[in-house]
Amino acid sequence: GDEIKAFFNPAEDGDYIQFLLDQRKGPNQFIVTGLLKGVTNNFDDYFLTRLPFALAGILSIYIFYLIVKKSFGDRVALISSVFFVTNGFLVAFSRIVQYQAFVILFGLLGIYFYQLYRENNKYKFIYLSFVSFAVSILFHYDGVFFGIPVFIYFLQDYLKARKERINSFF
Repeated sequence: GDEIKAFFNPAEDGDYIQFLLDQRKGPNQFIVTGLLKGVTNNFDDYFLTRLPFALAGILSIYIFYLIVKKSFGDRVALISSVFFVTNGFLVAFSRIVQYQAFVILFGLLGIYFYQLYRENNKYKFIYLSFVSFAVSILFHYDGVFFGIPVFIYFLQDYLKARKERINSFF
């Protein structure tokens, strides 16, 4: 029943833009399923309908691996990715037509791009980070919680810079 709520049906739902604005969830899941409508013969092909959500789940695993690798190294990244890939929630979210797989993917991309910004100090990565967070939130407001690690990184950088300024003063 939950998957059916992720589809746009013009006969029942009316104007597409108004439909998107009336939803309690972000519009992106309806945009993804709307793009699939013609390809899947009005959502009759279950494989093609679920494919983008499964691909988002698979890409999430790779991005998660990269994030952990940057912070803790290869071995920890591999082990934690095995735990991540066998997590029942990720498996379930990656096989249904709902927003969660994309929220996870774009939330993790936001974290990863912020890590790249910290490493390279290039502003294009911080822009990509915040765009990724925005896309995640446009799937569902749960995406805001992926900002917590970035806030912690930001706080660490701020405190480190403050300590350096104080030490250079004395």
